[in-house]
Amino acid sequence: MKSLILIAVLTICIKGLLYYTGPGVDAPTLLIEDGKPVVCEVRA
Repeated sequence: MKSLILIAVLTICIKGLLYYTGPGVDAPTLLIEDGKPVVCEVRA
């Protein structure tokens, strides 16, 4: 069950990066600790 949530979070982060990366545009940031994704957030 946790793996499904992890995949969903990664998918959201990746799609967010693909759609929103660009100059002057906030992009979702995936923070990784010990090789595991911890949080996906939008940073200004």
